[in-house]
Amino acid sequence: PFGTHLAVCTARHTQRRCTVAIVSDRGPNRRLYRQGRLLDLSKAAFQALAPLSQGIVEVEITEVKP
Repeated sequence: PFGTHLAVCTARHTQRRCTVAIVSDRGPNRRLYRQGRLLDLSKAAFQALAPLSQGIVEVEITEVKP
């Protein structure tokens, strides 16, 4: 649901990085969703996890209480 806080962490455990994101829209379009993409992050949230040049990263998502 909108307003849900999510802890988004990189799946690679060697350089594990995390950030908190708030659900503010419905997510990726249907084509990308069917390809396995579950979440679109803002530019700032993605940069907290990986360099922008990487484009797509595998993450673990858990709900957190604010």
